[in-house]
Amino acid sequence: MALILALLLQLVQAPPRDTAPQRDRAAPPGNASVSGRVYSAATGGAVRGALVVLAPVSTPFEGSSFRVPVDLAKSGASTDATGRFQVTSAVPGVYYVVAIPSSYAGRYLAAGFGAVRGNDPGKPITIAGGADVRGIDIALPSTLAIEGRVFDEGGDPLSRIPVFAARLLPGSDSAERVSSVAGLTDDLGRYRLYGLEAGTYLVFSEGRAGVMFFEPLAGRGMSSLTIQQEREPFVLTLHPSALTEAEGQRVRLSGQDVTGIDITLRRARRLQLSGTLLDSQGTPASTNAMLVRKGALGVLPERSFHSNEQGRFSVSGIEPGEYRLIAGPGMGSGLAYINGRTEFVEMPLTMATDIPDMVVVTQPGIGLAGQVVFSEGPPASPPKIRIAFRRAETTPASREIVATSDDEFRFYGSDLFGSQLVRVTELPAGWVLKAVTLAGADITDVPTVFKEADNGQLQVVLSSKASTLEGTVRGEGSSAAGDATVYVFSEDRSGWRMSSPRTHKSAAGANGKFSVGGLAAGRYYAIAVAREGFRPAANPGESFFELLSKDATAFVIGDDDRRTVELPLWRWPE
Repeated sequence: MALILALLLQLVQAPPRDTAPQRDRAAPPGNASVSGRVYSAATGGAVRGALVVLAPVSTPFEGSSFRVPVDLAKSGASTDATGRFQVTSAVPGVYYVVAIPSSYAGRYLAAGFGAVRGNDPGKPITIAGGADVRGIDIALPSTLAIEGRVFDEGGDPLSRIPVFAARLLPGSDSAERVSSVAGLTDDLGRYRLYGLEAGTYLVFSEGRAGVMFFEPLAGRGMSSLTIQQEREPFVLTLHPSALTEAEGQRVRLSGQDVTGIDITLRRARRLQLSGTLLDSQGTPASTNAMLVRKGALGVLPERSFHSNEQGRFSVSGIEPGEYRLIAGPGMGSGLAYINGRTEFVEMPLTMATDIPDMVVVTQPGIGLAGQVVFSEGPPASPPKIRIAFRRAETTPASREIVATSDDEFRFYGSDLFGSQLVRVTELPAGWVLKAVTLAGADITDVPTVFKEADNGQLQVVLSSKASTLEGTVRGEGSSAAGDATVYVFSEDRSGWRMSSPRTHKSAAGANGKFSVGGLAAGRYYAIAVAREGFRPAANPGESFFELLSKDATAFVIGDDDRRTVELPLWRWPE
């Protein structure tokens, strides 16, 4: 369901149209027609009212959801009572054909043509100008559900309690919330979370600030809501009665619904944080700030607050836990300048009891100059590059600071604060980032808190001797290699992130051939992951590369080198 909601929210507005299949309407000259049927994988019956979308092959589908801006007038159609559809104005190109069940058809998962599981975009098809592409039949898998009851500490059932699910993907650093839409408990404390696919989940309930009372309004069939604060209200609790993700019991869905996943809610006193926010000159600052909870599964892991003209602030109703307090422009959505200046603060905060009269002081970021160095000497035609500083630990809406540069390849970054990674975000083909060094030490993938003493000590080392790994993906037995994604990443664990310049991926061709270019000299792993059943986390981290490294092929490559390897096809473990 997360895939469906994310896609629908991103669809561009299209003019009203006839939602019935347009089989009898001719395609405009140069455009193509695509038709087929959407049906239930379990019964073979027609799925009516499904939205079928042609999604460009460049769409990033890895993760538990995808977002596709689509012109429905040209690239979408709905199925009729027999499950049939026809897109008559398809622009020539390469597409995934994805069927999305309507919001009323909660028993189906979205899927694409040739998909091997739910929420899979399937296999791309090539649409030529003026073509009449038929037989694009899509089977929608059935969803699974988790059921249970929610109780208080005395064993009494609790009504109107929101219950959520978060999926634990293999190789993920933390659970990934399935949807922000909760399953509310009924009068017997029962809930049902549906729209799930096979996998491993954590099931949890968010806390409440107090008790809700529904009161009839005079002369109306409506109710007003009153909330009475409790000294120790319910807090976020995972099945069966755990307070942390590590303690929560895993729930495995495989082929059928799971019942009896009960939650006994825990209570804890809500806490209060108050104090004064000052700038670096000791002047009170009236600004927006934020508390971000570490490892929070809740809908609102951030708590925004505001300091007044005297710099005073107060935040109440805080659940116990680990937080970060942040303020400053670009650090998060809605955060502002401090007394008109670019100053920041980010500090860890453990909330175990009330914290009164806390003093928070912001500091200005620093300016940092560096130099681009060419390992083979100054080239006759220097490349055009773009250097940026990125926050190592991203905060909501955190910004990228683009460095300014001159004709002598000196660059300068301003307002740097906190842990940063230096990235070359634009580099022409044939060139490679060899290293980022600080006073001679390699910090290419090392988050660094820069100091004023580092000014002039930073170097970005480029090389024109990029290397290439090429080869073939070996299929299983006598079968062909099939679709695969080849990942190449450094043996150095510090570079185990998708944003590392030493991490590369490339699709293998239908014949299993692949080529990964732009490699700097070094020691690497390579692995060919079968696309069938592949479902990595939305933001793969160290755990993802840890999983791949166990079966990857190690290799060493030099400057301006070309290596050839044969990689066995490796299948995702879930």
